[in-house]
Amino acid sequence: HKPDKLIWTNCLPNFQSDPMSALVHLSAILPEHPDALHWRRFALDDIDRQLDAYCSPSGAWEESINYALFTLSYFLITFRAVKNRWGINYFQDDRCRRFLGWLTRFFGPFDKRVDSYTFPGIGNSSVPDTGASVLLAYASELAVDDPLRHDLIATYQLGERTLRLSEDGAILPAGMPLFPEHRYPVRPLASEHMQELGVAMRHAHPSP
Repeated sequence: HKPDKLIWTNCLPNFQSDPMSALVHLSAILPEHPDALHWRRFALDDIDRQLDAYCSPSGAWEESINYALFTLSYFLITFRAVKNRWGINYFQDDRCRRFLGWLTRFFGPFDKRVDSYTFPGIGNSSVPDTGASVLLAYASELAVDDPLRHDLIATYQLGERTLRLSEDGAILPAGMPLFPEHRYPVRPLASEHMQELGVAMRHAHPSP
């Protein structure tokens, strides 16, 4: 991956962000520990380097969709703890917003084979895969008039019918509640060259 941007890496972003997220939580839960400040600085510095290394200019995350969503799931829980404990708001970080915006644009049209909207089954993934709880959790941290919030809720609503429990599935909705008050329209998308990923053909989006 991008060893020039990272202090250490095992070339698997989700395996690296996992322990760093845990370290941030320890520093928030145990602020009186003599190493808490070191944990916080080390982990947040590393998470910042990960966001630089793995989020492309278009917002594409350099993992399969399954692991991109998995990485994001515990990033969100961590970002909420960081925001509440120290007032550091990663939900408005440009890299995170690009990542989430890309997810709404990468979400596929209706797939008649599985009778569902789904992310494309590329790499290590499952079909249908909606990431619905993750998208809704991020939306809950944004202002009501934020266009990204609208896009996230619209994408969530397309996938909520196939939402399934997973390692994070029960945690995110419980900890970051948001219940959309109405249906949100999906923005029609044009075809797009997604840097470091390829081309998304969108001439008929969001048609079945």
